[in-house]
Amino acid sequence: SKWAKQVLLENDILPSSQISVIPLGVDRTVFHENYPKHERKNSTIFFVQGKIEIRKGYDVLYEIFSKAFTQKDNVELWISWTNPFLSQEEHNEWIRLYQNSPLGGKIKFIPWLNTQQEVAQLLNQVDCGIYLSRAEGWNLPLIETLSCGKHAIATNYSGHTEFCSKDNAWLVDITDREIAYDGKWFTANVGGWSVIGNSQAEQAVEHMRYIHKLKQE
Repeated sequence: SKWAKQVLLENDILPSSQISVIPLGVDRTVFHENYPKHERKNSTIFFVQGKIEIRKGYDVLYEIFSKAFTQKDNVELWISWTNPFLSQEEHNEWIRLYQNSPLGGKIKFIPWLNTQQEVAQLLNQVDCGIYLSRAEGWNLPLIETLSCGKHAIATNYSGHTEFCSKDNAWLVDITDREIAYDGKWFTANVGGWSVIGNSQAEQAVEHMRYIHKLKQE
C-alpha cells in the first residue's frame, strides 16, 4: 500500500525509486454481491477473519461485542481465525477469552476456510464484517467483505484506508498512536500502531448497534 511505502520513506529504509506499490486485489468472479438468495437468519451476524494476534484487535473485540449488546439482543459474532505459530494452549486461551465473556454463548467459532469460494459463501451469510485492526499492510479479509456487498466496521488507519472510506464502511477514527508491542510478535521498539481506547470502543459499539437496528427493521 502507499501507506506502507510512506512508512519506509519516513524511516529512511529505502529510496522511493526502490519501492513499488503492488496492491492486493479481489477476484470479483468469487467475491461479489450477487450470490443466489438463501434463507437468512433473523439474527444480525457480525463476522471477523484473520490471524490471531493483538494487532488485529482480537484482545478488545469480545469486550466491545459485550458492551454493544445484551443477552436479549438477537445478534451473533462469527469468528474464523488461525495462527500456525501459536501453540494449542495459546490458541485455547484465546477461545476461552471469548467463551467466558458476557455474550460468549452468542459467539461461534468457524474452522479455518481453505478456499476463496468457502470464504465468499460464508460472507454471503453474514451482515457485517468487523476489523478493529491496529495496523495493516492491506487487510484482504476486509476488502473481500466489501466486495460481497456487506457492511464493514474498520479502523480509519493504515493500509486499508486506500480502499476503505466513509463512503463504503463504518470507520472508527483513530486519535493516538502507541509503541507496537504485544509481548510475542512485536517486542522491540521498532514502530507504532493505532490506539484502540475508550473512544474507539464507543464508536465501534455505536456502529454495531446501528447495523443491528438496520437488520432488525
